[in-house]
Amino acid sequence: MGGRCGSVGRGESALKYLAAYLYRTAFSAERILQDDGRFITFSYRHHSGQTRTVRLAAECFLHRFLQHVLPRGFQRVRYFGWLSPASKTNWERILALLDWTPPPLTPPSPWPSPLCPSCHQPMKPYCSLARAPPF
Repeated sequence: MGGRCGSVGRGESALKYLAAYLYRTAFSAERILQDDGRFITFSYRHHSGQTRTVRLAAECFLHRFLQHVLPRGFQRVRYFGWLSPASKTNWERILALLDWTPPPLTPPSPWPSPLCPSCHQPMKPYCSLARAPPF
């Protein structure tokens, strides 16, 4: 595991530390399907809505999991205050009482044409190039 353990430690102390976070994140214990000591198989919801499974080495699983653990004292913004999903009905009620409707969307103004470094006049497009493929 190298230096990734940090202040969590190893063995039993690391397990106790991580166990407290298992129920405080979006990852529930029910999603762990198999743990053979070296590899962990768990399920996740793909952006298409399908439930998929993945099998990772324990070190890779812990690395991914710990990226979602917040430091002590921090709180996830999506679950906090007026912006939380639980307060959506409160927002709808407030907006209804104020008889507020969102302003119409206006299209963004176009970017100004770049100026020619020689004559300082607006440059006109000559042609467009195909976009390079992603790496």
